[in-house]
Amino acid sequence: DVRDYDRLSAAIAGHDTVIHAAAMKRIPECEQQPEECWRINVLGSSNVVRACLSNDVVRCVGLSTDKACRATTMYGASKLQMEKLFRAQERLADRCAFTLLRYGNVVSSRGSVVELWQKQEKEFGEITITNPEMTRFFLSPFLAVQLIEIAANLPAGLCLVPRLGSLSMD
Repeated sequence: DVRDYDRLSAAIAGHDTVIHAAAMKRIPECEQQPEECWRINVLGSSNVVRACLSNDVVRCVGLSTDKACRATTMYGASKLQMEKLFRAQERLADRCAFTLLRYGNVVSSRGSVVELWQKQEKEFGEITITNPEMTRFFLSPFLAVQLIEIAANLPAGLCLVPRLGSLSMD
């Protein structure tokens, strides 16, 4: 639990690389519970930074979202704040290199919109979408891991924003 600094620090101890993927990421829940979203996505990320620095971690990659760009939701705003927090650590690159990876939906990941749509299709025979004109960015778990490996080798303070194909929802 990234909200619990002591337990997080103990879990990080002895590791040289951390991949920070913990997040409250379902937009409706983030909108309904903004304080909890902030505690997990912002305070939790701050705890990750502190724990990495306290435990001599060499590199930390923070996973962000395409929704951090021009954020209009609590989720997007919280991930934008996480990005700013990681970028602010660039001055400490000699202690720990913090980098970022911003991408879209990983197909079959826990809490993914795909998981929700599969459940809706099974229960109701149709899926709900916010706006039929919207687009979504999807990537495979294999590509997600490859992108994390690339982001782990970036100079401190940089954010990898891969060019992903978008899918129309209409």
